[in-house]
Amino acid sequence: MSNLENMLVMNMTSYVAGDSPTIADLQLYCQSTDIYWHSSASWADFPKAQEWRDKMYDLPAVSKVHDMWQAGIANF
Repeated sequence: MSNLENMLVMNMTSYVAGDSPTIADLQLYCQSTDIYWHSSASWADFPKAQEWRDKMYDLPAVSKVHDMWQAGIANF
C-alpha cells in the first residue's frame, strides 16, 4: 500500500495511470480489498490510497461487484 500511496502522491493523479480509472486501478482495487480483508492494516495509514479507494468505489460497476462480494463472504 505504501507503493500505491507514493505513486499517487508523486504523480499527483487521481488514479494509478492518470486522472481516469484504468484496468490497473480495477486490479489494484481487488487486490487491495483482499489484502485489507486478511490483515490488520488500516487504510487510515495511507490517506491518498484511501481517497483513491473511495473514488474507485464510487464507480457504479465497482460498487456493484464489491457489494455482491461483501454479501457473499458474509455467508462464510
